[in-house]
Amino acid sequence: MSDAIPPPFGVTPCMMQSANSNKTHIRQSVLDSPSKKLQWNWIDLLERLVPDVTWSVTKLILDTLQTSLHQEEEVFQKSRCTNEVPVCRDLVNGSLDYPKLISVSLAELVSALENLMPLAVLASEGVMKAIRTAFTDAIEANLSQIFITLSNRLKTFESTSAEDGDSEVYTGITEVYKMLSAAVFCTSYLTHIKSILTDDDTRRSLSGVHKQLTEFSNAIVDITKNYHSGVISSSILHDAESNNWADQRAFFEDERVSFSIQMWNLHMKGLQQELFASCPPRHAQRILALVLRDSLKVLSQRYSRAMPSYKRTKQLRSDITAILLTTLDFLWSSANSVQAVLDQQVTVQPYSDIHNCCICLLSTMAVVASPLQDFYKVFKKGFQHKRMVLKDAEKEGVPMVIPWMVWTRMEVFFGCEKGFEGVQKRSAVFILLKLLSSQPSPNYAMILQALLVRDNLLPVLLVRNADQKMCQSSQESLSSTSPNTSGCGGICCPGQQCYSNQSCEIPDIIQPIVDVLILCTDHPNALANVLIAMIEKDDDMSIFEPNCIPGKTVPVPPWLACVYELLSFYIDGAIKSSIVHLTTEELHKEVSVGFLDSLRELPCGCVPKKSRNMSNQTESKDIPNAVLQTLIKRVTNDVVTIPMPLCVFFETLRQNLCTKKIRSAHNTPGIQIIASCLYNKLHDVEGLAELVGHPLEASTLASLATTADYCHQILTCEDAGGLEGKSQEAVVFIKRNSEWLEKNMNKMIGHLSNELLDDYSAYPLEDSPYEFVSHFMTELAETVCQNPEGQKSLLQVYHILKNNMDWLAYHLEIPPSIPNQQETPTIPHFSLDVPPPLSSNNDFSPLASFNRLGESPFNHDALAEFAIDWLKLLQSDIGLSEAGFRNLLLHRHEMQEDAYLEEIEKKPVRVLRSKYDLDNDDLV
Repeated sequence: MSDAIPPPFGVTPCMMQSANSNKTHIRQSVLDSPSKKLQWNWIDLLERLVPDVTWSVTKLILDTLQTSLHQEEEVFQKSRCTNEVPVCRDLVNGSLDYPKLISVSLAELVSALENLMPLAVLASEGVMKAIRTAFTDAIEANLSQIFITLSNRLKTFESTSAEDGDSEVYTGITEVYKMLSAAVFCTSYLTHIKSILTDDDTRRSLSGVHKQLTEFSNAIVDITKNYHSGVISSSILHDAESNNWADQRAFFEDERVSFSIQMWNLHMKGLQQELFASCPPRHAQRILALVLRDSLKVLSQRYSRAMPSYKRTKQLRSDITAILLTTLDFLWSSANSVQAVLDQQVTVQPYSDIHNCCICLLSTMAVVASPLQDFYKVFKKGFQHKRMVLKDAEKEGVPMVIPWMVWTRMEVFFGCEKGFEGVQKRSAVFILLKLLSSQPSPNYAMILQALLVRDNLLPVLLVRNADQKMCQSSQESLSSTSPNTSGCGGICCPGQQCYSNQSCEIPDIIQPIVDVLILCTDHPNALANVLIAMIEKDDDMSIFEPNCIPGKTVPVPPWLACVYELLSFYIDGAIKSSIVHLTTEELHKEVSVGFLDSLRELPCGCVPKKSRNMSNQTESKDIPNAVLQTLIKRVTNDVVTIPMPLCVFFETLRQNLCTKKIRSAHNTPGIQIIASCLYNKLHDVEGLAELVGHPLEASTLASLATTADYCHQILTCEDAGGLEGKSQEAVVFIKRNSEWLEKNMNKMIGHLSNELLDDYSAYPLEDSPYEFVSHFMTELAETVCQNPEGQKSLLQVYHILKNNMDWLAYHLEIPPSIPNQQETPTIPHFSLDVPPPLSSNNDFSPLASFNRLGESPFNHDALAEFAIDWLKLLQSDIGLSEAGFRNLLLHRHEMQEDAYLEEIEKKPVRVLRSKYDLDNDDLV
């Protein structure tokens, strides 16, 4: 041991002995019992910390609510008003029914809960479970306190509405809307919490307060409905002069409809604006539908009992026409499905009652206010004879039960008695567009249905009629007002991931539609129909010529730019692999030669200059070849990842080119498009830097540009006869790798030109039941929204459609419900300008709304002369029994005892009174 090297380069005997003793101690500690093994007993430490954490969580949540709720209550007692803050529009547009505005106290509580939610999620078992229990108990206690506060405020409103005047009551009803928003937000947020904290204890703890708040929300819906229904029936529709049907003088000389009908229309518009601005979307729709139903019940009873004089018959006809048009206008907003609008036999309330009331009004107008000559021609042989005629017509397949809305807008609803599939193409698209634009929030399933129905008529119409100048002008306007990168700013906003904020910027009309259709794998033909329509609009097939390279020899057409964008995920992977291969080879080439390797060259140690140059030249030639092989191999192997809708488009395009006797490379336009996409992306310096995450060196960019030229020549070369005009390097690569290239090209051709793609059709939704179509579209919408860009693209499409309803109706050739004869028809303006998500839309003008009926002016003369095919209406089934028909027949002014009759009217009246035995005193 005396020869041992001393420290620091060696060890001493004492050091060796100490090391051996440490090893023995460690070995013995490992073999000891588990209680001695752990020097830190983490469970005991956590058990001592958990009580403090649970106390802190409970106190933090309770203090947050108590402070904010106390301040809010002070403000409410002074001003009888509650301050509100906006909710993130992603929540409002989601599957749960979140309101657009909530109180400040509730917003602060939710913010505190969101900060503590990660801790509650992690505390799922063991000693940490007490933290989750404290979290859920605090939520239950706080929401119970909110429920008590809202209940007390609701009692204040009820006592105020029973004692005070109308102005105070109206102020109170706006606070009821805020109570509804708070209660529904709490129930939706509880549902969200239950989906995250899935244990049974959490569900059991929160179920009680969830039930209380749900019942409270339903009670507020009933109170709001009863309030507005009472105001309409007792105040708005109360007009003694317009309801004096026995008056022998014309109402305002037959120059207008009743004031009560026009005021009812105004009140419903104001109610819709208030509900849609603050309340949860689904609850707002339900309240609007309930109020519409109750008011229609009053109107149908009132007009079915009216016995107008000769001078008041025209007023009755104008009033009922205005009521039906107004009902249709609000039915768009209150209905959430096509079935609720078109199907008179729908069983869902209150839509069934709404249709029944409209049928009652239509039958009243048909029997009481129709021209006598047409009425006599249909009913002179008796009611039973007409019923037999109806049965015979139904046996022959002629539908005689025509929905009431057909008589108000024949150009839109013609054929709807056969269902939605019986409506004409343009009308069906307009119905979906009108329904979609009238919803309080975007309906993703309805957006998809509008894009897919009737052979994709809507997107095809957009791409054929939209001008590219509109896109450019919109880009300039949007560049100055780009959306906030921090999100919309509402409660629970995810920041940069806020789709509602991202969708405000729409740089192009077509790309959002294409981005949605590529995700509709169950309808692969939809994308092909849209892109083919764009190609036919451009009518330029020069890009398929052998030596044509879009982006180099000719500009890239819009449809091809869309395809490039769809191929990005597929092309970027291949390019990234090539860049990695290229940079790795360059780094390997730049490594300096080692000392021993240099000695092997010459005895003196010098490196021969000639051999080094030859080596560099060989490597410079081998690198592009290796990169080309990597690029082509990756493109070939990944061709199976191209979505099915894009493959169907490639095959459809091939068939169209064959029809026009145009041959693309390999008779597969997909390969030629992929080659041009590779060429453009490899020349895009900014795109390459974004792809790899840093700017590339000039030498690498030059190598990629050379690779792009060679790759395009190789992929578009069909055989040895097609080598003319190719570069020497590309020819050498093709000849050296002919068998390898043939194998890879056959693989791509087999996938992109598969004849089986011709028979790849979508689900037949046109003849399917309403319920199946609704469920299918809902599932498809959920699938699209799961894509990172799916929801954003859907919202962009929604903004495009909603902002340009007039433009779409013009190109669909749908006239307004009441044409304005004084205005010259002009093409409406197309706009892509979208306001920020949280911008207020309080543009309700009572004076302007008073003079509007839907999208048309409230033209009294047009309502009085509204075109109705009376003969066809009377021949159809108007939903009356024989007793009901006889009672309404007595209400005609010709059938009244003191009626003055012209000579031409005496015979029809005598025959009808005799045929239907109208002289009995038993009739009402």
